[in-house]
Amino acid sequence: MERLKYDSGLKRLVKEAWIVSLGTLVESEISPKSLFLSSGGDSVKAMHFHARLLMTAGIKSDEPLLLTCILEKSFREITECFALLLKNRSQKCNANGVASQNLRLGRKCDFSDIANQSQILCSVSRGQICFHQTNFSALAAEPAAMSKFCEFWKVDFGKCIDASPLAVQYLNGAAIVCIGSHSGKFACIDVHSGTELWSIFLGDRIEATASLSSFGTFFIGCYDGALYNVDRDGKVLWKFQTKGTIKSSAVTSMENIIFGSYDQSLYCVNQKSGDLVWEQQLHRGAIYANPVVHGNLVIVATLGGYVVCVDVEQGSEVWQLHQGKPFFSTPLQLDKKLVMRVTCFPLLHLMDLKYFTLTR
Repeated sequence: MERLKYDSGLKRLVKEAWIVSLGTLVESEISPKSLFLSSGGDSVKAMHFHARLLMTAGIKSDEPLLLTCILEKSFREITECFALLLKNRSQKCNANGVASQNLRLGRKCDFSDIANQSQILCSVSRGQICFHQTNFSALAAEPAAMSKFCEFWKVDFGKCIDASPLAVQYLNGAAIVCIGSHSGKFACIDVHSGTELWSIFLGDRIEATASLSSFGTFFIGCYDGALYNVDRDGKVLWKFQTKGTIKSSAVTSMENIIFGSYDQSLYCVNQKSGDLVWEQQLHRGAIYANPVVHGNLVIVATLGGYVVCVDVEQGSEVWQLHQGKPFFSTPLQLDKKLVMRVTCFPLLHLMDLKYFTLTR
């Protein structure tokens, strides 16, 4: 392996990911010869470490060499492997005519500078991280303060908040967070200042976490049974009406958006027009958990105790599995084959999507 300079900046980034993945609250010095597994790590923590480093670099593809280094090599060698990965990535970007850039998080920018979706760097919501731009070499970010929390700002939403925030980072440094509450208020807030950029009131309570469309607009499910598409200025572009409360978040699939409702149906709607593409009437319990898209399949779990797999393009049912216990948690896609799902009972299931086998 080509040896690169043991850069202090990269060392800091790798050190932060190391500490967070191990669950260490007190930040201590890490020896260059330290091994991750010998320091309290295991295979699951190694995967978390691996994913965190890739997220820091904005890399969506798997990097098995980096994972091997984490499992077998020292802290110094892991840092050098990560540096080489970034260097190769930067060279590839430059060879394709794309200028690499170092982004410094935390710079306050005018939200009005945000003009179109191509300026979105990444979005983060409950259980989902999506990178929209990957033509940069690294993110320069200060390590998170692990030992204490400080309140920077707060915004009053009138009633309790059950939804998780949707955070969006833009290439120009601007960052926003969007969330709704049981008052029906949905607001967009500047992360750096806490300024409420805009807010709207929907038809009823909001419990669903908002989703980001492929065009930079926001999808919000509501207790009035409607899915709203709201633009960056807080204007409702369209709403799609179902026959039940919407508590789950919508997921994008190509030009469409897929979401479930308490009317026991799964819906696929065009992102731009709001027109119905297909509806699968499951009749197997209300849908609380978010659907998961896996290639040309979408998997959804219901409160009736069913896991149902549906074809993304046609909306036809591929298979179903009945466990008899309600599913409140969103299925977790571990890799290209496996989905893990959790019920409200102490059961953990691991399912092979290709061969439809189940282990507990």
